[in-house]
Amino acid sequence: MQMENFAPVMFAGLVVVMLIGFPVAFSLAALGLGSGLYAIQMGWLSCSAGQPAHLLFSIFEQ
Repeated sequence: MQMENFAPVMFAGLVVVMLIGFPVAFSLAALGLGSGLYAIQMGWLSCSAGQPAHLLFSIFEQ
């Protein structure tokens, strides 16, 4: 799959999951995590493990 086709596939996946009957919040969370992991695996996103945690804790410190 190419990166240009990824957004329509994500949207189609959301529509299918919603038609099955899952709640919106769980559907968005699961498809977001799944799509993010797939994008990391394909190399479209870089994953640095320490950066998001550092940003989150710096927000909480304020």
